[in-house]
Amino acid sequence: MIPFVEEENILREIGKRNKRLRIQIHCVALGYGSSLLEKLAEQSGGTYVVRQ
Repeated sequence: MIPFVEEENILREIGKRNKRLRIQIHCVALGYGSSLLEKLAEQSGGTYVVRQ
């Protein structure tokens, strides 16, 4: 298995797998915002929250 470390690769792979599974991904970033977490939530219909 090839590790996915680049944001675009992670989003692409999860998007491909989630077309069938249709799982909402809810994300919480602690302290600082995360574009990866924000995009994961958006792409899957989940919610994204930043907590300080």
